Amino acid sequence: MIEFSRRFEVAKMLDEKISYSLIEEKTNMSSTTIARISKFLK
Repeated sequence: MIEFSRRFEVAKMLDEKISYSLIEEKTNMSSTTIARISKFLK
C-alpha cells in the first residue's frame, strides 16, 4: 500500500510537469521506475 501511494505521488508530480531528476530527489525512486509510471499514464 505504501508503494502504491508513492507511485501515485510520482504520477501527480509528472502531471505537474516536474522533472525526473527532481522527482528522483524528492521520492528516492529510480528514473526507470518514474519512466514506467510515466508510460503507464499515457
